Amino acid sequence: MKPLPKTERVLVVRTDFTDEAMWNAICGTIRRADGPSPGSYAQDIECVSNPAYSDLTAARLLTLLPKGDWRFAAFLVDTVALTHPEHPVLAVDVRGKSGRTFRVVPRELVHIEDFWLCNMSFKEVIECADPDGIFRVPDPR
Repeated sequence: MKPLPKTERVLVVRTDFTDEAMWNAICGTIRRADGPSPGSYAQDIECVSNPAYSDLTAARLLTLLPKGDWRFAAFLVDTVALTHPEHPVLAVDVRGKSGRTFRVVPRELVHIEDFWLCNMSFKEVIECADPDGIFRVPDPR
């Protein structure tokens, strides 16, 4: 497998190529999420869709990141993300105890990077996930 692209953006990597429309919908939802100012987060996302990463696992992802990579987490859009009703993306710890994972609904992915900027550990973010292992913020409505 080829190395992942070197980028300053948040990596969202497609690992399942069975549903193009759902992949596009998930990336669109992530890009529309509210960051520090509405619409500002879209430019910080790198959605990587390359069949070379088909069936990429969290463990394998760690070996493909560029050396000295700065990021807190990388995200995989796998079969679960494409088929689960909430489309939870797999968040992978690429620092600390590399390889730990949890799932996050696409509209909340922006918050995972915010937690890192607030000096929360990956373990602390995992503890914020619901009992089913999916991180979601309740809709305030």
